[in-house]
Amino acid sequence: MVGNVVYAISDGSGRGRLKSDASMRKRRKWRVIALSSGEQTVESKIAESGKRMAGGMAVRAFDILTDNTDFLPTVADAKRIEDATVQTYGTAGPAFVQALVEGGFAVAGSDASISLKGNLESAERDLVGDMTDSRIVRAARSFALIRVAGDMAVKWGILPEDAKPADTVKTAFELWAKAGASQTDDSRQVAKRLLPMIESEMGLAITVLSHARSHDGGINLNSDVRTETARTRLGWSKDGRVWLLPDALNKALNGYMLKSFLDAATGHGAFIRGEGSNVKSKVPLTKLDPLAGTRAYQFSLEHLQAWVDG
Repeated sequence: MVGNVVYAISDGSGRGRLKSDASMRKRRKWRVIALSSGEQTVESKIAESGKRMAGGMAVRAFDILTDNTDFLPTVADAKRIEDATVQTYGTAGPAFVQALVEGGFAVAGSDASISLKGNLESAERDLVGDMTDSRIVRAARSFALIRVAGDMAVKWGILPEDAKPADTVKTAFELWAKAGASQTDDSRQVAKRLLPMIESEMGLAITVLSHARSHDGGINLNSDVRTETARTRLGWSKDGRVWLLPDALNKALNGYMLKSFLDAATGHGAFIRGEGSNVKSKVPLTKLDPLAGTRAYQFSLEHLQAWVDG
């Protein structure tokens, strides 16, 4: 439900519907900026329903975490903002729209609208800096719009002269880029689901391989482990590596493309490809094991954890 609301607000148009005579109804359209506060992120709310937050959703709804930051240094600052929004509301918006219309900004191709476009592009470049991630650049456009609108509101006397929209928006963008921008990385979101699943299933559906030396110097699985391996449902683990069967990986992928995830995981050293053209690796089972010769997706737990931690 939360995801649907995010897309509905940001997409800016309603669904196409037919009239009784089978002709198309006029679509309802809107352009709004929605603000919401709470103790949970959009990602956590979506996760409650068992769904994942797609990268496209994360560049439509920005989770800006203000705890333990300089954005709202004290409780008094937060209370001051709360009191101000209760006492003053419903006046700045209409005044701003009126100033836009009177200034010619609502007319496409006017000098005012062309100048506004230039200001937006400049604000966007200032926010992005040397960052190259296309999704972060896309998100910067929304922050840039708020910054330019704030500057215009100060110029027109709608906001107080000591307001600093540029500084405020830059701080908010940096907070999001630091703590929330990882939500735009779909592959990392898969990794963030995969690691807890591995940890929770370790020793259960993921068999931990322990080896013992045989009398002739060879390495054999302990009898207990052979029994345990036969019950394996998700994979095996040994010496900081984990070999996952397709069902295990599909649970974390939750519909995301396997190749895209494995390519990203390889780049972070988290995924270890098999020899030659094989994507999967042989699980280190002895010939005595009933599942000997099985291939599975091999991951480095150390590098997977580092990727998740960012």
